[in-house]
Amino acid sequence: MLIFINDTNQLKEEWIKKRALLSSKSVYTKYYAVKENNQEVGFISMDVNPKVIYLVLYEIFVPEHLRNNGYGSLLLRETEIVAKKLDYRKITINPVPFEKNISKSNLIAWYQKYGYSQMESGTGELEKAI
Repeated sequence: MLIFINDTNQLKEEWIKKRALLSSKSVYTKYYAVKENNQEVGFISMDVNPKVIYLVLYEIFVPEHLRNNGYGSLLLRETEIVAKKLDYRKITINPVPFEKNISKSNLIAWYQKYGYSQMESGTGELEKAI
């Protein structure tokens, strides 16, 4: 279940709250938590700018102790659902690992597994038509 977050104090899971406090912020940034079985399993940060045709996915975060259980995939699917509901044509992301134990190449490969590809601009950003 995707839950819109107005304030990080709404978050119960300490690891998710810490990551949310560090996440980038702009006038268009929206935050969501994902719950499964009444437990917060992840955090999504995205820009929802009505002036463009794409949603910018800033971050998907799953606490380390919950990883490798499909929650990252769940968060990505939820992001794509939000983008479709808001009539965006695509999602863009600049894949930058926030943790030292995750390489950029592994992160890019993970997104590519879900249909994201390099943008033609050569900036290193990925995109997916939805």
